[in-house]
Amino acid sequence: MYPPSWWGMRTNLLIVNQQHESVLVAVLKGKARLFANSLAIPAYVAVLSATVLIVHLVWTSNVFKRTKSRILSTPIDSEDSEENLMQTSGIGDHIKQHGGNIIFAYKIARLVGCLTLLGLTIYSSVISEKASGSGLLGVRKKHKYTKPKRGFSNHEWLELAMCMTYMYASLLALVSASVKPRWSRVVSKHINVLLLVSFGVYFYRDVFPLATYTWSPIDISEGWALWAKVIVLGLTSIAIPLFVPRRYIPIDPQNPMAVPNPEQTASLFSLVTYSFLDPTIFLAYRIPHLSHEQLPPLADYDAAQELKAKSFPHIDPYNGSKKQHLFWGLMRVFRREYMILAIMIFIQVTANFASPIGIKNLL
Repeated sequence: MYPPSWWGMRTNLLIVNQQHESVLVAVLKGKARLFANSLAIPAYVAVLSATVLIVHLVWTSNVFKRTKSRILSTPIDSEDSEENLMQTSGIGDHIKQHGGNIIFAYKIARLVGCLTLLGLTIYSSVISEKASGSGLLGVRKKHKYTKPKRGFSNHEWLELAMCMTYMYASLLALVSASVKPRWSRVVSKHINVLLLVSFGVYFYRDVFPLATYTWSPIDISEGWALWAKVIVLGLTSIAIPLFVPRRYIPIDPQNPMAVPNPEQTASLFSLVTYSFLDPTIFLAYRIPHLSHEQLPPLADYDAAQELKAKSFPHIDPYNGSKKQHLFWGLMRVFRREYMILAIMIFIQVTANFASPIGIKNLL
């Protein structure tokens, strides 16, 4: 027989353990809801982007290149040959390196958009904290007989994550407008992906429910700041990447074209709609005959010399090609074009099923 005092102590320990376990389960469930929230997806993408950028910087650093060249006994390749030909001596040369005034203006507009998103997120977080009665550090209002609770709530953690995400996007936008074009292209891809994911999250949470009868926007409590963020995100993540002209990158940096082909500098929207051909079509409409001299110059990647250097090693036995059928050589030369055609045909065939499926569901 154990003394009664021991049994009482054991009962109290069991009760305390159960209480601690219930608190731990509640905390874990709260953290799980926080991590599973769709508003945290842009923060995850930002962390992944920063990790990839750091790895890319280390991989392309001169120290790593020297170490790799010593191990493999290979010379160090210079990747800045095109940029080294253009000496920068001022802001004008810097803008010229980035492709001209229009492209640089788009980059500045994207930087302004990212800073606007950061300001709107800070504003909405402050408004939500005032509405919930919490301070900047998550300290609730002191009531007469209650002890204030310190710490961030799940909503405050999400707002902080979005602020850090847009701060990271603003930093990337600033870097893309200030560094060399080679690094600017790398950073621009990260910004476009991050902003597009953020727009997709807000579209799913707050725009798509407006097209339903039973759902309602999740972040409607933010008021006008929510729709301002959706508009700015739409401009920075969709409009700017679609309409910004592309920088002309010559095939041979030593011999760039004086006037590049419009296809090489057209925006993505212009490439999809072929609007870069509009000046030529309107010119042919206004005059009775369009001579070959009035056509746009041939793109440097379509020049006979470039096509010969690209294709002959795969189809000409006298230039080192394998002894194989001409079909396989052509497939290797035009593999990119054939892959794009296969994907587009697959999308077209799949889309043809949309009409009968829609009619079936409607009827």
